[in-house]
Amino acid sequence: MIKDYQILTDILGLEDHLGDMDFKIAGTRKGVTAIQLDIKPAGIPLDIICECLEPALKGRLQILDHMEREINAPRTQDNRNSPRVATLKFSNESLRRLIGPQGVQKKKIELETGARISISDGTLTIVAKNQAVMEKAQEKVDFIIGREIEIGGIYKGIVASVKEYGAFVEFNGGQQGLLHISELSHEPVSRVSDLVSIGQELSLMCIGQDVRGNIKLSLKAASSLPGSDRRNADVKDSVTPTKPTHNVWTSVENVSNCQEMPSSILGSRRHWQR
Repeated sequence: MIKDYQILTDILGLEDHLGDMDFKIAGTRKGVTAIQLDIKPAGIPLDIICECLEPALKGRLQILDHMEREINAPRTQDNRNSPRVATLKFSNESLRRLIGPQGVQKKKIELETGARISISDGTLTIVAKNQAVMEKAQEKVDFIIGREIEIGGIYKGIVASVKEYGAFVEFNGGQQGLLHISELSHEPVSRVSDLVSIGQELSLMCIGQDVRGNIKLSLKAASSLPGSDRRNADVKDSVTPTKPTHNVWTSVENVSNCQEMPSSILGSRRHWQR
């Protein structure tokens, strides 16, 4: 039976090493929420365990007092400069594409964004120092893997080729859609090249699929949405034409009141679980 003992709170490393018990008690002002006990003897009398609860309460309330002086309620506005963690589920095939040969794709995303990426058992974890870095990393991931295409969804794409009847646009992780000449503008268009050029980045709305299986995209539908003037204002002059590129990022927003498209028609390149 233990009779000669002393209970200490907020112990140091040396006291932890020489003492017989390490008893961690966590909680709120209303009560205990978790405990963890380490002991060196074969056992500790129950009355000593109970005696520890009183000084633990006193110390806990003191800590809570200090915490509440700094912040006494949850923040009402999200701080975009605070660290972020995102956990996403993917198929193994999608993760292999994201990693790339010898991890080159994964390393490239980390280098270009500053985020840290870890992959384990079908789960992708992204750690970023702030919201801007997180968004940039997720855009890179979307570019490589792609999102499930939705009718009414707005996607960023790059003009890959220009034809007499329209333009083919690469978007959503390498998929290709047709921007028909009739979907370029609300005004009559005589030549596709008058409005778009190879390498130009556009924000487009997915409006369905044609009889040939091409995903149908619309510039005029996307231009009718709030904020579209900033995305596609002065389409011909806003982006300097460049060589064709596959660096297409995707899905910048979702549009409400959109129709449903069966997954068997447009398919799904990725399954999201948040």
